[in-house]
Amino acid sequence: MSVLKVVIVNYRSADLAQKCIDSLPRECVYEVVIVDNSEDGVEVARLQALRSRSNVSIVEMAENVGFGAAVNRGVRYINPNESDVIWILNPDTTVEEGSSVLPCVELLQKGAFDLLSPIIVHDDHPPTIWFAGGSINTKAGRVEHHKIREVYEPPGWSSAPTGFLTGAGVMCMGATWLRLGGFREDLFMYWEDVDLSLRALKEGLRLGLASTCVLRHKVGASSSEAGMSELFYYYNARNRVYVVRDTFGSARLCHPLAIVETLRGLLRPVRRERGTGSNSKLLASFRGTLAGLASVRASVRARSA
Repeated sequence: MSVLKVVIVNYRSADLAQKCIDSLPRECVYEVVIVDNSEDGVEVARLQALRSRSNVSIVEMAENVGFGAAVNRGVRYINPNESDVIWILNPDTTVEEGSSVLPCVELLQKGAFDLLSPIIVHDDHPPTIWFAGGSINTKAGRVEHHKIREVYEPPGWSSAPTGFLTGAGVMCMGATWLRLGGFREDLFMYWEDVDLSLRALKEGLRLGLASTCVLRHKVGASSSEAGMSELFYYYNARNRVYVVRDTFGSARLCHPLAIVETLRGLLRPVRRERGTGSNSKLLASFRGTLAGLASVRASVRARSA
């Protein structure tokens, strides 16, 4: 019998994690594990209230190992069977009232999809779409969320294929997770989901979107900074280069569309950010891009040595 096991990575967002857990449908969630990357005694104390729940466990990491490594650690902790369903959730998400999670589980059990995600909306009024399917432009090395910021209206369909899944709410069978080997750990944060999607597609696995379940996402709420953090701009720029390099080869970064995307990424803080901190975020984007390109140069040298 399949059971639903939830993995949440926490970084100084215990209050959000508790709201996330409170929103989960109790009738189908068998186990929840929180992997705490906070390195903060105060945060550990805030998580104590969750320890009293019979199906909630907390794994305290000695250091912040990053998102992908923490998820992998959480999955190892719950030790899923191949027939179990794993649901990875951001702590700043909540299941929308009235959502039905069981149809998502059934789609996986029946083999309609190998990995899937609920619809994810911004936590605003009226709710607007953050993720309703997506695609990866392999020539540009760019990820696109479909219908982003459109006002959300419950669709008339129950499921649909997609070319990309975000890591904020991805769900899959234990067998699929084991087959893919989990998230890539050297990225630390951001682009793990792109890498996972690309590897899944290469394996011939099917990615899907299920509209019976909706998550509300407080985008950026787990960051203490206004707007997106400096870490976002650094790792987003660096990891894009890493993933494109390792998936398609270093030469792909020289494609005209990829060069344009690199330049767009460099200037993204200028377009997105306003007020104090934008200069430091612009610098973080440059540093991340340079770190990624330096790794390309190092790998080329290693091959030619």
